[in-house]
Amino acid sequence: MGKRTRAAALAVTAILGACGGGGGGTGSAGSGGGSGAAFGAVRLVSHSPADEAVQVAADAVIVLEFDADIALESLADEDTWLRRDGSPDNVPGSFARGGQSRVTFTPSAPLALESDYRFQLSALTCDLDGRILDVTTSFGFRTFDATPPQITNIDVVANSTNQSRTRTYQITFSEAIGRTSVTDASYFLRDSFGIRYAAARTIEGAVMTLDPYADLPGDRQFFLVATTSIADRAGNLLAAASQTAFRTQADAEAPSVVTSWPPMNRTGVSPLVQPTFTFSESMDPDSVETASLLFQDEFGSIVPFSIASNKEQRTLRVRPNVPLQPDRNYTLAFLLGAAGATDVSGNVLTATQALVFRTGTDSVAPTLATSSPMNGETRVPGTLVAELEYDEALDPDWVSEATVTLTVAGERWTSVVQLASANTIRVTPVLPLDTGTGAVLRVLGGGEGVRDLAGNLLAADSTISFTTSADTALPRVMVMPPDGASAVAAQSHVSFVFDGAMDPSTLTSSSVQVLDDSGQPLPGQLTVGAGNRVVTFVPTPAFAPLTYYRTRVFGGSEGPRRISGNWFTEDHLGRFRTGAVSDSVPPTVDVSVNAVQASRAVGLVLPPSGFSIDVKASDAANQWVDMGSVQVQLQGTGSGPGAATLFADAVIDYTTLHVVVPASAALAEGNWTLTISASDLCGNVGTSTPLQFAVATPNAALLPFERTQVVWIRTDLDRDGNGTPDFDDDMLRLGLGTAGDPLGTNDRVRSIVLDGILAQSNHLYGRGSRGEPIDAGSVALRFTKRQPIAVPHMQMALGGLDPEGDRTRHYGSESTGILGRAYFDYRNGDPSERNTTTSPGLGVFPAEMWLYQATIHQQVWPAYQTLFAQRFRPLCPDMGGTPAGSHALDAIVLAPGFDYTTAPTAQRARWQTIMDAADDWASVIGIILAHEVGHSIGLVAPGPAPGGLFGDASLHDSQAGAAEVMAPSVGYEAMTSLEYGFRDLDLAYLRQRVLLR
Repeated sequence: MGKRTRAAALAVTAILGACGGGGGGTGSAGSGGGSGAAFGAVRLVSHSPADEAVQVAADAVIVLEFDADIALESLADEDTWLRRDGSPDNVPGSFARGGQSRVTFTPSAPLALESDYRFQLSALTCDLDGRILDVTTSFGFRTFDATPPQITNIDVVANSTNQSRTRTYQITFSEAIGRTSVTDASYFLRDSFGIRYAAARTIEGAVMTLDPYADLPGDRQFFLVATTSIADRAGNLLAAASQTAFRTQADAEAPSVVTSWPPMNRTGVSPLVQPTFTFSESMDPDSVETASLLFQDEFGSIVPFSIASNKEQRTLRVRPNVPLQPDRNYTLAFLLGAAGATDVSGNVLTATQALVFRTGTDSVAPTLATSSPMNGETRVPGTLVAELEYDEALDPDWVSEATVTLTVAGERWTSVVQLASANTIRVTPVLPLDTGTGAVLRVLGGGEGVRDLAGNLLAADSTISFTTSADTALPRVMVMPPDGASAVAAQSHVSFVFDGAMDPSTLTSSSVQVLDDSGQPLPGQLTVGAGNRVVTFVPTPAFAPLTYYRTRVFGGSEGPRRISGNWFTEDHLGRFRTGAVSDSVPPTVDVSVNAVQASRAVGLVLPPSGFSIDVKASDAANQWVDMGSVQVQLQGTGSGPGAATLFADAVIDYTTLHVVVPASAALAEGNWTLTISASDLCGNVGTSTPLQFAVATPNAALLPFERTQVVWIRTDLDRDGNGTPDFDDDMLRLGLGTAGDPLGTNDRVRSIVLDGILAQSNHLYGRGSRGEPIDAGSVALRFTKRQPIAVPHMQMALGGLDPEGDRTRHYGSESTGILGRAYFDYRNGDPSERNTTTSPGLGVFPAEMWLYQATIHQQVWPAYQTLFAQRFRPLCPDMGGTPAGSHALDAIVLAPGFDYTTAPTAQRARWQTIMDAADDWASVIGIILAHEVGHSIGLVAPGPAPGGLFGDASLHDSQAGAAEVMAPSVGYEAMTSLEYGFRDLDLAYLRQRVLLR
């Protein structure tokens, strides 16, 4: 994302993250550097109690099983705790070893019975070798519970009157209720006559909700009943049943017919039709009989019938007791008066319109002809769009989410249902289906289900059961020549390159085609190769010059499928035009490793695996390289991956190929040569310049990280001796805090800014805002704002003025020109480096940026306002601003619960002023901090300096001597508007994909 967008996101993350956090469930981080089992992170293998366990003994001991011996001291970190739910206080206790790789936590006193607890492990938990867990991990459990749940609230007042006839009912308990105990027999609604009312029941924690399907009768007494069958999660039954009486509001409103089916005057209606009427409110089905509904044919013959209703009782279905006569007119009309049909309250229907239709001869129900997926099919993609085709046209009025459902693992899956054609139902899930899971697609039959245009009902539900694929990704295909290509040499072939191995049985001339411009398949030879990733088509005869051709890869279950079974959601279509010239020029092929430029790649030493190979290929004029022909050839001493192995795992585009050498095919130590060959679509072969490198086994002497490097950012230092931490001095200078803290808001803004700084630094190292690893590209380096316990760590001072300069400088004084200094430590030889001294002055000095920008502001103001001034003039006291924590609105806008979305304009403006300044400052200082930490872990990148964090020669002064320097010539405006990052060799080094020696 763009710099401004990302910076804003970091600031918001800092605001929301200031209250702490922690993941749920057991987790692990994997290897930070990806260099083998000797490196990386600790893993929590198992724990007891299990997550969400119940009936845990009050004297239970928490047992943690790791994959290494844990340093017990590290468990004293403030993010490691056992807490009772809802309490901010830690349960006191002690950790001890319980055997190899096992740690136990014993509470000092028995836990409270019948209570929910959560145990959390800090990401800074470490083993005896200094490896950290690197992810916050937590699990919950409930102690032994022998007390029945108590009802604490019923949301309908006992003996109340005038209750809504369409409301829901809730009972709240003293604890969470077991879901399986809530049934129609344990929680129900009945009236004074003993009639129970059908309803939907839901349970969320301690709250039970009952939602009657039909409107309740008016002015009637009801009882909301909870029986002793209701139990908590531990199985304790409700001690005493509850029965709450109330009376519904009076109902004097007469019902009316809203719609009817078949439509008025429809012809060709089935003799087996069951007409339906939908009403404005719930009806009493028993009130509809021959005295209240006239059903007769054109000759006056009465049709006997019975009535059925849906669960809401708003739709009544008239079921003739005998088949109707074909080719005859029929009329249905509700009769008015005292004997008329009534709603559930007894109000009589007062207005009606007769329904007239004519029967035909079609009395055959529709049947399912084909479906995708088919019944019993496996390996169905989670992104499927299901279709069911019937043998005749269906009535669209009966095809909806109510009659067509999709369930996954027994749960209803939200889907869009539509009639794609007259006889085809299409079901499109809103979200991809779960992988490797059973699913059922059901089309409802019977009186409330799907029917044909004549009204013939499906005899039974159409049920399609299938199992989803274990793979979430859909296949992709790259076709060369691509869509829109022109002047393609006539002697070319067509290459289809898929993004992974495909099921070879699905790669046929029926699923992958080359056609003429009228859509007729061309004759030719279709071959499958490269581990079932490439299909090549050679036309016979060759393409004609100056002619259009088309390509097609079929979508759906009849098209190509991955090994996992996933198929394309739609056809992949293309069109290209041949030219009048032939092609005899081979393509140009370039190769690099770890994206390091060729000028910087001399003498590279790589680990046996984990490094990337990047290929770029291009061809002359309008000709195309066949990327399915790329051969990655490694020659050296000992074993290494073959071209087929590397191609199988490669990510391929029209001109590039990227592959990471897998650990399963690691290279042997020694010298290696990498060469790439590729042909164009005419068969001309190009070869890259050989790239030579050495392979060595990673060890502590070659890698910057044996484990995740922890960096403690020191904001507690008072190196100018004025009695205030240097970082807090910065906050006051900038106006992000107020002297004396009159509103008590300084700590909150301080936390927001510091979290934002660390979020920016973490971002540059490929980590989440709180330092959590994101993926394999995350650098094995983690920032923390507190001192780690028992973890080998680096320290970096953050705050204040450059100790090498005058400590008494103030607004208007000249900057030393140094934003930061750090000892250069080649290959991070000392993971416990301390960049906090004052002689020489080490650390990051935000105040120097403040002085530098203030001087520029004074020089150009008022003719020009710098970006720095735009942000800080409203806040900085030396610039006439009102600091955060001193404005009349700050007590509101800086409160933890402030809601920006609903706040008045003035409050939003003040909040935005403070947060924009905090955001910018966090971005700027975070970049500087990341730079200085980079020097402290031995970043060395000889050769030309491209753009990026270390790309500017004015920023990276390699002649600084023992202490590396970040110069002030990097402007505030640049840092808040440009996307900073590490240059190629530095990034490869940080990710431990290149070894420096």
